[in-house]
Amino acid sequence: MPLTRKTQALVKIETIEGTNAAPDQNDALGVFDLNIGPDDVQVDERAAANSGTLTKPTQPVGRSSRPMSFSMDFKGSGVIANAPPWAVPVRACSMFEVAPRFHPMTSVSGCYQPGELVEIGSSNRQGIVLNKLDGDGDLYMAWIRGAVPSASETITGVASGTTGTAGSGGSQGFAYLPDSERVASFTCTFSATAPALGEVVAYTRSGKTVGAAQVIAINGNVYDIIPHWGDPVNGDTAVATTGGGSGTISNYGLTRSPSVTIAGNRDGYRRDAVGARGSFTLSGSAGSFMQLAFNFTGLVDLNADALRVTGASFPSTVAPRLAGIVGGVGTGVQFQELPIQGIEVDLGNTVSPKGDANAPSGFRYANVTDRTPTVTVEFDQVGKGSIDFHTLQQTGSPLRFGALLGSVAGNRVGIAGNKMQVVGVNDQDNNGTATFSVRMACRQAADGDDELVLFQI
Repeated sequence: MPLTRKTQALVKIETIEGTNAAPDQNDALGVFDLNIGPDDVQVDERAAANSGTLTKPTQPVGRSSRPMSFSMDFKGSGVIANAPPWAVPVRACSMFEVAPRFHPMTSVSGCYQPGELVEIGSSNRQGIVLNKLDGDGDLYMAWIRGAVPSASETITGVASGTTGTAGSGGSQGFAYLPDSERVASFTCTFSATAPALGEVVAYTRSGKTVGAAQVIAINGNVYDIIPHWGDPVNGDTAVATTGGGSGTISNYGLTRSPSVTIAGNRDGYRRDAVGARGSFTLSGSAGSFMQLAFNFTGLVDLNADALRVTGASFPSTVAPRLAGIVGGVGTGVQFQELPIQGIEVDLGNTVSPKGDANAPSGFRYANVTDRTPTVTVEFDQVGKGSIDFHTLQQTGSPLRFGALLGSVAGNRVGIAGNKMQVVGVNDQDNNGTATFSVRMACRQAADGDDELVLFQI
């Protein structure tokens, strides 16, 4: 007798969008509330004009897609050098992975605030603070612009005016920021003139052109590209359309905003979605843990009788609770750790199928075409003298928000936003306590793709 509790989810980044990545036990996730489908199968309902009956004949079937949803605890891997368990599905929601900067700070003059923009020398070198530091100690930052800090340099808080001297540091932990590009990379040694930045590279296979992409970064013989059409495979030939140089492609893969294959097994019946991308919410209330709720859309792929894979292992860490956190809002030079009843982050992605009549199903993959990220926090009602949320909404003046959960390296997770615009303030009653539900839209901090940070440190 099949049981609904006996489920399993495998999620793996695809090399080629819309092609099953064959996930195995190494791709198993510790999820809750796995939901597969129902499939969205388009049926073109039509009534024949020359019919003598109201009965309709069998109708043609159009494009089909498969939604998948599940939730995961917002926790770390337990090892600061290992990515958090939610890394792959978050990346498939068009967020790119960076390594936070870690520096021991001395001669700290004030308080570095969560969500605060810091800089070195000028606005050409900036990062977003992930943890509160109000004296000498360790500072974590998601670096978003320019050269990273070096030892003995002064790091300045743009809002607080705090200064401190950076010690020898490096990259430590994982941070995830929204992304606006689908980026792939390949390795190639060109026989003649190599492509320049901005040049379009064509892919050929057996003498036929099978795709093209635009070069956006070059590091030696490694090329970062934005795919235009077609899907290269290792062994194809890359041709510089201007210079004419060519070479063999190797190590091809998606590096930013990847699509994923999701295999959902419900007690012996497996269904796969390929080319999947999605969005998520992250929420929790005071005293409880936070959970990520993912919603993906992909192409219908495998339907099969299959046993659940064995040999999967999961991090043994327990999700830190919304208790004893360092969280609050910053305005001007102030960072106020107001009483927080609950937090909800909504990435707000718009996910749409990418149509292609050359594809057997009528579309290639799901694509993120827009996003409107928000953070909603329920604060205890405070007077205007503390912070005036209503005036902030009416003037459009931004504030900062940050929350760090946990105290053990590798299981410290959090949220940070540098420019949060208040777009809603609602009176609430939380078990008799007067509260404000403050909805904040995440806005551009510097160059864009920097309005929100999720992290593990």
